[in-house]
Amino acid sequence: MSDLRTDSAHLDASPAASTRFQHLEGLRGFSIALVVIFHVFIGRVSSGVDVFLFLGGTLLLSSQIRNAERLHGRSFTRSVLRVLLRLLPALLAVVAATVGGVLIFYPHLDWGQWLTDASAAASFWINWRFVSLGSDYDAAGIDSSPLQHLWSMSVQFQIYIAIIALVFASRGRSARVRMRPLVWIIALLSMLSLLCATWMTLAGDQGVNYYSTFSRFWEIGAGALLGLVLFDAERIRGSSWPRWLSAVLSWVGVVMIFSVGLFFDGAEQFPGPLTLVPLLGALLLIGAGLVRQRKPPIIIRVLESAPLTRLGTIAYSLYLWHWPLLILTVRVTGIDAKNPLVGVPVILASLLLAELTHRWVEIPLRQRTGPEPLSPAIARARVGMVAVLVLLLVSPPAWAVGLVANRAYVEHKISAVIAEGRPDSYPGAGEILDGIEPRLDVPIMPGLASRDPMMPPTEADRCTTPQSDDAIIFDKADGDPCWYGDTDSERSLYVVGGSHSEQWLGALDIIGKRRGIRIVPFTRAGCPLHYSPTDDPDCISWSRKVEEHIRMHPPSEGIFMSSTRPTGDQEEEPDYVPDEYIDVFERLAEEENTIFAVRDTPWLQLGDGEHVDPRVCVGEDPSRRSCTVPAESVLAETNPAAEVFDTDSFIHLDLSESLIQDGHVQPVIGNVLVFRDWNHLTHQYVRTLAAEVERQMFSDAADS
Repeated sequence: MSDLRTDSAHLDASPAASTRFQHLEGLRGFSIALVVIFHVFIGRVSSGVDVFLFLGGTLLLSSQIRNAERLHGRSFTRSVLRVLLRLLPALLAVVAATVGGVLIFYPHLDWGQWLTDASAAASFWINWRFVSLGSDYDAAGIDSSPLQHLWSMSVQFQIYIAIIALVFASRGRSARVRMRPLVWIIALLSMLSLLCATWMTLAGDQGVNYYSTFSRFWEIGAGALLGLVLFDAERIRGSSWPRWLSAVLSWVGVVMIFSVGLFFDGAEQFPGPLTLVPLLGALLLIGAGLVRQRKPPIIIRVLESAPLTRLGTIAYSLYLWHWPLLILTVRVTGIDAKNPLVGVPVILASLLLAELTHRWVEIPLRQRTGPEPLSPAIARARVGMVAVLVLLLVSPPAWAVGLVANRAYVEHKISAVIAEGRPDSYPGAGEILDGIEPRLDVPIMPGLASRDPMMPPTEADRCTTPQSDDAIIFDKADGDPCWYGDTDSERSLYVVGGSHSEQWLGALDIIGKRRGIRIVPFTRAGCPLHYSPTDDPDCISWSRKVEEHIRMHPPSEGIFMSSTRPTGDQEEEPDYVPDEYIDVFERLAEEENTIFAVRDTPWLQLGDGEHVDPRVCVGEDPSRRSCTVPAESVLAETNPAAEVFDTDSFIHLDLSESLIQDGHVQPVIGNVLVFRDWNHLTHQYVRTLAAEVERQMFSDAADS
């Protein structure tokens, strides 16, 4: 998406040759139109970004070679600076404006992650941030990062710098670039990159594949090699073929580019082998427009038309603006991104801002970096640009320092309150179960700044299998066994399933210590035993391994598992027992295992599909009135699992009443935060439920 088209303008000074490249600007415009339309109205990834990367490559290598071979050409440092001056001004303007929108419209508890996104985007490494977070490329939605689209700018910048470095490294003593080794190196790297992208596509590691610089290199590399041929002016002058052939090639090229978002989603397939479809389409269009024709085919004439060439001129700024405007609008209005009431105003506003940004930011600050003194206005603008960049770079660590200080202060206050030993300080579920009236002069426990302290101990101990793996985790990070409760006991209870089984570990740890039972978790993120077999093959593999382990090493006390799931459909019962659960539970029961089947906690979702995150909501609304959800909308009147599993092998647990006051699921009970997000309980609140969980699990607990 970078703006390097002026480099190609000097390939041939003749007017005939300059018009021969005019359709490339239109192709850029066509590509950005696809990106915006598919993002806004369709919610899928088109081939527009890939064509951009490809076109950027075609314009890059030739210009850098000519520069390196000039007697007074730019140095490597000045070449990199020139690229930065083309990319940074508009990028920083959009990122700074987006940060302003985030500070206004997003909860302050989440500012840290968005500021980190902004810093990563401004320093061209946001693609690797998304890789480190294990993120997939999401369709536009209320939870999407408003800077998600800038992964491509980071990839492009990183690859550009690598190619520029290769060009300068290929210069001989006479400053002539040794073309053969340079071409071979770029061709080899491109081939290895395509193989890498293909392998990751087949391996299912699409999140990394989509964002990785290594798997994206071949798109720009292929364009760079192609540019050496396409922009050889002598060859272009002699090119000719029948008009009908140009027409056919141009139509085929358009269809190949346009069809991608309709027949398959680039987010799931690119930059694997299927990316060749739109890139070959771009190649056909480029070739059809380069050859000499008295009357070019209609597709080429359209690409050379004023609207599309202007769209190509402002394509970079348009790409930068459209996504944050879309996400912020969805965030503010709550309207679906695909709704024309959102899409049409977003596109119009993006076009206006792109035009203004191109005219008043891109062009002035793109002034060449030569010995001539800068005008005062440009000098001041560049100083301001550097100041914005520094501010964006330092904001995440500054916010992190403030967050740590605030967390330490809150934790100190909570510790001081606990040390007082008053039972009414943090009764948690005791407010409902035991009628304890909580005091009003204490902070909420745990502090709201971070979710980390709210997680069960298996997370810090690394006893939970990540989604990228199918191995059973037996040992903690420190080498000790993943055992809780009474770790010296021969009696054992297995906690099996996904995070909705894992979240109960705090209560089970207390029960295990009290009753002399070793608590052994077998949990994997997002995998309640075969629940999503078609979506996650590793879940199937892990589930089979766990079932085999249970069969070979049965627990003495039984298996603790989540037994229900929300329907996600407001017109049906709010929660139910999936067929996959029934199959697994019946197999485990046949092995004479006692099943402690715990009803899932309510998933806090409103009728319009919006999720309620109590941690964030309580931080923004101390009254908590907007943070409750009607119980009848998220929980059926009775536990659905009790009707499905009606045998002595099953002991049903239902803690729903411990989460409800005045007919609403509450975010805070007994001064303890109940939910850490919209569908998981905090470790602290679960521990206050230990006595009730024990009472429902063991018949003798009621008398003790």
